[in-house]
Amino acid sequence: MTQYRLYYRTDQNVSIRGFEPLEADSDAAAINGAEARQRTLGVELWCANRLVKRWDLVQPAELGQSDDVQAFRIVSEVTSDRMT
Repeated sequence: MTQYRLYYRTDQNVSIRGFEPLEADSDAAAINGAEARQRTLGVELWCANRLVKRWDLVQPAELGQSDDVQAFRIVSEVTSDRMT
């Protein structure tokens, strides 16, 4: 199992609010585990010093949906499954 960290960003994505450790066999499994967690902020999934994936909070107005809907957009993704 490889160690990952899921970092929670502030609403403005300026600083880290906290993190949650995550163990997985691969990047794909870690991404699935991260996506299964409820998110109300932008998050970043890291494996050591390597960014695996980042999700930013998309404001409802950007989606053309009601104000009570929140969704996430993938803004960057590293698809390599190499372990560091």
